[in-house]
Amino acid sequence: DRHQHRERNHGGRDQRRAYVSEQKEQDDDDEKRALDQVCLDVHVAADGLGVRAPAMGAVDQALGGLAVDARQADIQAHTSTGGSQMKIFVAGGTGAIGRPLIAELLAKGHALVALTRSPEKAQALVEQGIEPAIADVFDTDAVKAVVSRAQPEVVIEQLTALPRTYTRESMNAAAAFNTRLRLEGGANVLAAAQAAGVRRYLRQSIAFWAVPGPGLADEETPLAFDASPAVAADARVVTELEHRLLGNPNIEGIVLRYGFFYGPGTWFTPDGDVAQQVRQQQFPIVGNGEGVWSWLHIEDAAIATVAAAEQGNPGIYLIANDQPLAVREWLPAFAQ
Repeated sequence: DRHQHRERNHGGRDQRRAYVSEQKEQDDDDEKRALDQVCLDVHVAADGLGVRAPAMGAVDQALGGLAVDARQADIQAHTSTGGSQMKIFVAGGTGAIGRPLIAELLAKGHALVALTRSPEKAQALVEQGIEPAIADVFDTDAVKAVVSRAQPEVVIEQLTALPRTYTRESMNAAAAFNTRLRLEGGANVLAAAQAAGVRRYLRQSIAFWAVPGPGLADEETPLAFDASPAVAADARVVTELEHRLLGNPNIEGIVLRYGFFYGPGTWFTPDGDVAQQVRQQQFPIVGNGEGVWSWLHIEDAAIATVAAAEQGNPGIYLIANDQPLAVREWLPAFAQ
């Protein structure tokens, strides 16, 4: 599938770029960093063609460093919680987004409870200072029991089951279980959260299934139900998950539509699967490489998610970096 973007007029908002290695420590001193409305104005991929792409220098900057794109958002220096720590329950804390998310939450001083079905992983959680909640996510009663026992203020759901390799074959093989995990497992976690009186619930979603159109997508852009079969099927799953949460009047539902992850623990990192495909000249290019991707560094995703947990208002938010890139631009930079 090729991609195109829809655009919003951001009114010349300040677009600051920082690097984790140089500025994360000093930025973390700002204890009141949070979102007014988690208004991370972003560029989101959709099916289509014809995007004007940035120069190669921007490509190198976008893919060559740990750019903290989430910090470029309209972030207000205040929080509704006054900077206070919260008890947060995390479902899906061991995946690509889960690991940096937990690290960021711990750094902010929040008390964490993490769902796991493995006693071995539970011990590893204890060693990190995290309270383990041992339950199979498909066991409705067990999930309800551990959430009730934890009594969290916020639940963050990051349930996915994606393969270690990014190929058509591996993605097709993982699709059924990944869908079941999000639909059935996610339903159990949401029901448990509601029963326990959880105030705020965040769930992962996808930013790049929007319909084709000129410019960049925004939160009102509909998803591509008439796209290719795989995209259309997942767009329907995403829509069901979002409506299930946002239609619940008893909880503050926040949907985070992430861009395509890159960085440590993802497919798109020097030791990741796509890097190996590129080295072997096996990564496919559709047409002349005009397909446009909206990227999000994995640490940016964690930062934005913590901001949403602390300050987000209910609704859908697109979270990606500020420069969507055509394959013919980002792929050479990544290969270098």
